[in-house]
Amino acid sequence: MALKVVIVVACVAVVAFADHVPLYPNHPAPVTYPDVPPKYEYEYGVTDHYRGINYEASEKRNGYNTEGQYVVDLPDGRKQTFSYVDNGNGLLADVKYEGEAKHPVSYPSHPPPPPYA
Repeated sequence: MALKVVIVVACVAVVAFADHVPLYPNHPAPVTYPDVPPKYEYEYGVTDHYRGINYEASEKRNGYNTEGQYVVDLPDGRKQTFSYVDNGNGLLADVKYEGEAKHPVSYPSHPPPPPYA
């Protein structure tokens, strides 16, 4: 019976003390950000003549209006340009290719099998 009394007193003490202890004592105040539409512009490129890599990208955004493009040299010798525009109601994309695809001639790495006898 004494154990039940101790448990009840401990529970009452915890409940009474819980109102005075902050739930998150070291939690900072929430951060509020201004309600300003995004506006940015960037451009970059990567060129590696040793490996044959050429990549360019650019994008502009003003609020919900976004436009940009990616340009990459493909392994078959063509240049691919991916342009896109988004005015807030969906993405409109356009893909164009420049040049003619030139696939390398492949040679067998071993001689053909002998004819069946």
